[in-house]
Amino acid sequence: MQDLQIAMLAAKLDALTELMHDVKKLLADRTKAAMEPGTPGDPERGLDAKEAAALLGISRASLYELRKEPGFVQPMQVGKRSVRYARAELLAWQQARKDSKAAQ
Repeated sequence: MQDLQIAMLAAKLDALTELMHDVKKLLADRTKAAMEPGTPGDPERGLDAKEAAALLGISRASLYELRKEPGFVQPMQVGKRSVRYARAELLAWQQARKDSKAAQ
């Protein structure tokens, strides 16, 4: 009887070990995919309008209006109808704007 229980526990342990291995592989694959160029999260890819607006906490329409203002970050043209914003430039613009409002 005891041998049967040990065998059953060993089988369950093997199944759990295999499941853990599968989960680790899945997480590793997702992490790798998230850092490939052209995917969100890649700092060199730049941010599209939706991501840039979200970073600044504004709507896309407001982002398009801000583009017309002098001193706002100019996007990089990456295609005929596609632009990207440099995250660091957006954050620097946002901080400069906060600093100028605080100084007033």
